[in-house]
Amino acid sequence: NGGMPLPPMPSADKEKKIVNIPPPILAAIKVKVRKITKFNLVWNSQGSMSRQKISIWEPYVGGGAFRQNKDAICLGHFAGSNYDNPNRSDKDSLCLEVTDTTGSWVGG
Repeated sequence: NGGMPLPPMPSADKEKKIVNIPPPILAAIKVKVRKITKFNLVWNSQGSMSRQKISIWEPYVGGGAFRQNKDAICLGHFAGSNYDNPNRSDKDSLCLEVTDTTGSWVGG
């Protein structure tokens, strides 16, 4: 971040605080929408005597040592009909990918 002091870390205090994030730090953060291609089954209605076949899926967003300056944020789970993986849907499943463009945390 070019030697710019970082804002204070969140604390367990119940009191709300306003934190001003310096513009150069905000400028170094990139956010984009990314398609999710892998899912893990969380639950399905098989054996539940439900009238409909449904399933709930958790997105797998990956990770690893070479992606330490990136993180994916998913806002919940995805539903599938007939126990189908959401990849079989005609609608894309999306998440947000946040990248710190100042470099990786491994090499600086």
